[in-house]
Amino acid sequence: ITITLGTLTVAQDTSLSPSAQTYVLGTVQNKMLALKFTTGAYEGVRVTQIKLHATGTDAGSDSNITNVTLYDGDTSTVIAGPTGMVSGVVTFGSYTSGVFDTTGLFDVAKSAWKSIMVKADVPTGASSSATFGFELTDPRSDIKADGLVSQNDLATSDINGDSGTRIPSTLVAHTISVNGTLTVSLNPGSQAAATYAAGTVAYTFGKFDFTSTGEDITVSQINITFSTSTPVAVATYAASGDVNNIKIYDGATLVATDPTLSSGVAQFGTSFTVAKNTTKTLTVTGDIPTGSTAPRLAAAVGVAADVTITGKDSGTSLTTAGSFVVAGNIMTKGVPAI
Repeated sequence: ITITLGTLTVAQDTSLSPSAQTYVLGTVQNKMLALKFTTGAYEGVRVTQIKLHATGTDAGSDSNITNVTLYDGDTSTVIAGPTGMVSGVVTFGSYTSGVFDTTGLFDVAKSAWKSIMVKADVPTGASSSATFGFELTDPRSDIKADGLVSQNDLATSDINGDSGTRIPSTLVAHTISVNGTLTVSLNPGSQAAATYAAGTVAYTFGKFDFTSTGEDITVSQINITFSTSTPVAVATYAASGDVNNIKIYDGATLVATDPTLSSGVAQFGTSFTVAKNTTKTLTVTGDIPTGSTAPRLAAAVGVAADVTITGKDSGTSLTTAGSFVVAGNIMTKGVPAI
């Protein structure tokens, strides 16, 4: 009689696993690595133990990363943890050699797969500028599993085809930083240069991207400068009668309104947050009165100080990044046909 045991293949889940990120001191449950567990056709598998090894420039410090937790990649429910590292290794679950474990971390049916997301905290006392990540140094020994039908331990030859290649093969090294960043840029889909008519209401002047790294960034003030010439550091500013009722939108949601320009600048007190490692796109609109005499109009974020920001986790007032002036395209006033 030939008894064929189940098999298990473990790999980086590239559809869920983050690329190298910057995480700030004090941030919690940062995405570190996603793993995909795939079974063969003979039987389902119960994964009973996973050992993750720290990698990076400061991998030897157990205090740089804490509260390591495993999540179901589909439902985001906690599978195991949080737990800490011991000598650069974090261990989830347990196993008994030669005995079928009645409980485990998770089961995977035959010819199926399950994704697991690894998340962790970066404590305030971690070493800034260090890089950090996790790996399965040798999946044959770092993963323990039982066959659900055979109720036998999977041998090393049953895991990853007896290959000891580390996972991921290329380290995903996240950088630990004191604080995050926010960069302002013109959205690629911003309004193209066009001709407008005086008397137009809610005219779109541009879309601006606010991209955060490392931590959530709170934006408390945005100033948008309107010019009647090429929007550079020295420009001819629009008068209050050239454009008014200026608004900022996040999608269809109104963020703030300034009814009147002051020395060519619309000033918005705001209270929104750009989640870490994401981009929020804001659209600038305004009314062009029938008495507007400007031959052209352009909206811009002129200097870094036009956007006031604070790192939510670091609690630090930060300087906005970007290649200033960040300007929308020039809109030209149409000439009535005779």
